[in-house]
Amino acid sequence: MMACLVVDADARRAQGRFVGGADFMSLRDQRTRRGAPPDLDAVAERTWILAGDARNVVLGGAGPQLALMNPGIAMGFQPLPGRGPSCVWLSTTDGPSWARLHVDGRMEQGGPRRLGEQIITSHEWWRAQGSPDLTEYGLTVTTAGEHRVWLRTPSGPGWIQSPAQA
Repeated sequence: MMACLVVDADARRAQGRFVGGADFMSLRDQRTRRGAPPDLDAVAERTWILAGDARNVVLGGAGPQLALMNPGIAMGFQPLPGRGPSCVWLSTTDGPSWARLHVDGRMEQGGPRRLGEQIITSHEWWRAQGSPDLTEYGLTVTTAGEHRVWLRTPSGPGWIQSPAQA
């Protein structure tokens, strides 16, 4: 994602909106340490079927927004060899939690954080906000190193992102 930031007159912060049409790429802290999705053969601790079209959860235009709203979670698409179409995978960047959303509506998850439930809750919130486009989100970066993503206005709902680790 790309944001067009403007530095304030006192040079203490920069802020601006994300621009549309940019390719999606995970932030460094959203990538798994192994650089790969979670083990697709891992046994789920919980499995359930989502109501409606499961593909709309991430494929319905909310993928980048869901990534911004859920710091510390990596997301991606993974083909399932011999098992049909892709699934969307989620994993924490600092622990063993994971989730898989299959095109048939099955949600599977494992580990201490309930990523499947978290992403569904975020998607429902996104829809309740009118399914805002990526360009309705912005970013404020301060000289203290805080990176805050916000919706619609800098004082609107926001999520603190960890700065990329060197």
